[in-house]
Amino acid sequence: MTFQLDSLKDILVCPQCRSKLIQDDSRLVCRDDSCRLAFEILENIPVMLVDEAKQLETEEWQTVIQKLDHPAEANGEA
Repeated sequence: MTFQLDSLKDILVCPQCRSKLIQDDSRLVCRDDSCRLAFEILENIPVMLVDEAKQLETEEWQTVIQKLDHPAEANGEA
């Protein structure tokens, strides 16, 4: 069984800025463009510790958000 954000998306938020999260493979990514934290999912449990999170570079964050918000565009389909 793999972690699925859908069941928790209404209650699970970024612990630093309280923004919504988006799931990108084995991590949860904050949707706030000034925060951009990525939280790893280890053994189906998200590690929601700010000290353990990685702040994504702006370009990487934009790529993740675009891929997950507009999957057809990210794959070259339009």
